[in-house]
Amino acid sequence: MPGAVAVSYTASHAWTTSIKFNLPGGCLPGSLSIVTDGITIFDDAGLLKTASGTLGNIDYANGILTLNSGTMSNAKAVTYTPAAQILRAPQSSEIPVTPESRSQSYVGTVNPVPQPGTLSISYMAQGRWYVLSDSGNGSLKGLDASYGAGTFNRNTGAFVVTLGALPDVGSSLVLTWNVPTQETQQPSTTLKASQSLALNPPAGTAVQPGSLTVSWEYDGTKTATAATSGLLSGAATGSLSVAQNRVDFAPNVLPSVGTELTVSYVAGPKQEDCFAHPSRDGQGWCR
Repeated sequence: MPGAVAVSYTASHAWTTSIKFNLPGGCLPGSLSIVTDGITIFDDAGLLKTASGTLGNIDYANGILTLNSGTMSNAKAVTYTPAAQILRAPQSSEIPVTPESRSQSYVGTVNPVPQPGTLSISYMAQGRWYVLSDSGNGSLKGLDASYGAGTFNRNTGAFVVTLGALPDVGSSLVLTWNVPTQETQQPSTTLKASQSLALNPPAGTAVQPGSLTVSWEYDGTKTATAATSGLLSGAATGSLSVAQNRVDFAPNVLPSVGTELTVSYVAGPKQEDCFAHPSRDGQGWCR
């Protein structure tokens, strides 16, 4: 899940083939930009690139950048969008290894289609487990190239994998993955604290429309007033319910703890008027 806004900062520490560059957290694929020594480095499907070629790799989940060669010790202007992988109980499946099905190459389709960067294929060879994982760019790799390699189609769920050794008969290839997230990302917004204020007009009376005012002290006097429609405007939003003798109140700027609110209004007796309908003749004229 990506963050709402990008992060920018300047780093000055050395970055070499033996010293990795660590971002403060996970990085949204395709959002990284590093400007240093007059060149711009960007990410592309797990690779760090410049206009002239590839110079390293990026671990999106952990925000770890690796150089293949060279040293970058000057100031580096970094911009990227923070992101985090939502963890959930994974889906799983297996491919039994029998004397007839034993092979170093396997093809198949994962359903439901995995979320990119979550598919792992584990196999046992000579009593040891090896894991090939999707790094988010559709390639399946292990901690070492000798574990094997493969590819994964993030659109169809199809995969092709070549293991580093023949798997043990009686074991299984174990596939685990997460389904695409069903969470909804809400747009960035300012949250406002609100409360309901109970009004207590005298018995038989009601708050007169357009007469209510709420005021309080915070960096000066703040005031909100209710229109005849009951809606609050000014230094707060909300509404007045005459029938329930209640005002819902949300200040635009949260005041200090313990701030007292002053509510003033005009209360008057309820009054109903009944007007008789005028009689009409057959031609619709009033008499």
